[in-house]
Amino acid sequence: MNERVEYLRNVIQESEPCVCLERAIYYTESWKETEGKPVAIRRALALKNILEKQTVHILKGELIVGNQTGKLNATPIFPEYGLEWLVKEVDNLNNRKLDRYHIENEDKELLKELNKYWKGKTQYDLAKEEILSALPEEYRKYYDPEECVFNAVLSNSGRMTTGDGHVIANFEKILNKGLRAIIEEAILEIKKCNNNLQNMDNIKKKIFLESVIISLEAAISFARRYSEEAEKMAKMEDDKNEKTILMQISENLRRVPEYPAETFWQALQAYWFMHMLLQIESNGHSMSFGRFDQYLYPFYKKDLDEGRINEDKALELIECFLIKCNQIKKIRQESHTRKMHGYPMFQTLTIGGQTRSGTDATNKISYLVLKAVADIKMQEPTVVVRIHSKTPNKFLLEACETVIKHGGGLPGFFNDEVAIPLLMNTGVSLEDARDWAIVGCCEPVVPGKHNTINGGCCHLNLLKIFEMAMNDGYCDITNSKLCKGIGTLDQFNSYEQVVEAYKKQLEFYISFIPIFDNITSEAHAKLTPCPLLSGVLDYRIQYGHDVEEGGGPNYNNTLSIAHGSVNVGNSLYAIKKAVFEDKLFSAKELKEALDNNFAGEKGQRIKKQLLHLSKYGNDNDEVDFIVRDSLNWYLKGIAKYTPVRGGHYCPSPQTLSANAYTGEIVGATPDGRSAGEPMADNVSPSAGSDINGVTATLSSVAKLDHAYATNGTILNVKLHPTAVSGDERKNKFAALIKGYFDLKGFQVQFNIVSTETLKDAQKNPQKYRNLIVKVAGYSALFTKLDTQLQNQIIARTEHVM
Repeated sequence: MNERVEYLRNVIQESEPCVCLERAIYYTESWKETEGKPVAIRRALALKNILEKQTVHILKGELIVGNQTGKLNATPIFPEYGLEWLVKEVDNLNNRKLDRYHIENEDKELLKELNKYWKGKTQYDLAKEEILSALPEEYRKYYDPEECVFNAVLSNSGRMTTGDGHVIANFEKILNKGLRAIIEEAILEIKKCNNNLQNMDNIKKKIFLESVIISLEAAISFARRYSEEAEKMAKMEDDKNEKTILMQISENLRRVPEYPAETFWQALQAYWFMHMLLQIESNGHSMSFGRFDQYLYPFYKKDLDEGRINEDKALELIECFLIKCNQIKKIRQESHTRKMHGYPMFQTLTIGGQTRSGTDATNKISYLVLKAVADIKMQEPTVVVRIHSKTPNKFLLEACETVIKHGGGLPGFFNDEVAIPLLMNTGVSLEDARDWAIVGCCEPVVPGKHNTINGGCCHLNLLKIFEMAMNDGYCDITNSKLCKGIGTLDQFNSYEQVVEAYKKQLEFYISFIPIFDNITSEAHAKLTPCPLLSGVLDYRIQYGHDVEEGGGPNYNNTLSIAHGSVNVGNSLYAIKKAVFEDKLFSAKELKEALDNNFAGEKGQRIKKQLLHLSKYGNDNDEVDFIVRDSLNWYLKGIAKYTPVRGGHYCPSPQTLSANAYTGEIVGATPDGRSAGEPMADNVSPSAGSDINGVTATLSSVAKLDHAYATNGTILNVKLHPTAVSGDERKNKFAALIKGYFDLKGFQVQFNIVSTETLKDAQKNPQKYRNLIVKVAGYSALFTKLDTQLQNQIIARTEHVM
């Protein structure tokens, strides 16, 4: 890092996350003034009011400017999605265990005042009441509306109180055409509507288009405010070099994002500014960048050819861009924070891969991004590389070198040879499928062409369902039996009966996902449309409907997430092997041991026998294929339904940090796991159970039907630093990744850190303030994680290759 980059990095790393109420104040102010107007217009006018009044500030030394809030390193508040939970938790924000935010006492009181207006008016209020009304009466009391959990198994808290996100805007169009051209498109469509306003669809379309224009004009005006601020700072700046830089920033923002970028610097500025604006409009996370290197390379090449830039300057600008990503913040309900903590925003940036015609797409920007990631060593954005059969070995080796230097999982590696056919299976054309990028953790989409994919996004606890299946459908948390089972474990006479019992419970709980998702999606469409985002996605202007409504020519995926498939598979194998084949103990003895959490001498003997059985992750076909089956039952089960937004349910067994959290409510299980212990993360083996080496682990994971998990799978691998030290071992590292992808593995990411270091960091956090680890599909500062999650990461097998 040069001096400027190091300074900016340190400022962000050392600043305390805080709360900024400006957005909430200005949004509420506008919402009160616009009562009676169409919701889309109200949303647009509220955004306009925010962007006209929010404090603009530029950090000394910045080259890329624009902030989500009026304070440094702050989270905005989005009252329209839900405020009641925040008011209940506000007094604990400064000292809560995870993801703390500083808030002044006067702001706490102001927040409580704002809540008086918003009570009963939010998206959460609408969705909650509709869910309670829609559920059959006998099930209503088992839905906890405060925590958004159904019978301890199904949670939809992630989208009830927050924005949608999980989308990639058409940044290529923004950079090359600018917002003014998009406004002209909308004006042209309005003229067409005016020719036939007797048609109700045209009336609705016109209102939508007017909301898009208001939002885009507000975005342009906000850029002008930053341009004026930079010019003002330049007049007060004594350093000639910094004065020149500030004047260039001012000039950049007079041009972009309104008009096409003319230089690499302007392109990066437009890129950042629109990304940041979309975060202001709604608080959905996983707003991602798409194919960063593909969009920026033409600007870099032109500047290079015309002598305006060199490699060092381009690198400095990219590093400044990446640092800005770490200023985006989002505050979550405390219970939801446990499922994804460490301040993640899932801003994913994709490099490498193929062109739309199928040739290799790697370019100079691809390499510069890798160098920037290695230099700044921060948690955001989540950089991923696409690898295919024609990927230059030089690029793969450079990506390996970067993850070794970074240590905390960046970049992640994704396989074109799986992702492209996976997308085509959901109706994506070959050319579009080759143009994919990751949004969020592991979800492949076509930038600009996929609608938001997270309309409801329920989280399903598969291991809790398995526990209930072994107890005739009984849930000990709610003292209920919503779906009568076919018996208890001690009553089953065959492995097939065990499977039947589990599948019955699984199908029952999967059937509730569309209820929660569809209602939540509709609440988004009714109360929190996103006209700014709609304006920068393909087809929405011509189609005439907000992105939150789904439909149209866009590709439509709805994400569904489940935790615990690996533990379910290991448990099924254990019952099959230990009870019905080897007869190490009876089903009755196993049930007694589980019910008593392996207490006593006999219980401990059974636990030891269970732990000694082969586990997924050791290249044992029998157990690996059962894990595959257990995952497929969920993947195929949810795929049978059609979301209200249209398109497909695209499931994913990603866990975020919920594998530690949701394991707390599950008793002892037949894989030898004790009550309350974490589950395996994502599709990784249970921590410490993959004992046959990293190649065996990769072979097991490759056996999964990744093509059915159409919103992606995640594999975490922990390597000791000595395993990848030196050129020879780095070459073996690259060969390991290629070998896994040849087996049709979808994705893999690496923590390059020793168990010894992690244990020391847990004991002496002050010495490891900048230690980053890969949690799931995101990276986080290790010392900011919950102790239970830290322990799970420490317990992951440390491979030495």
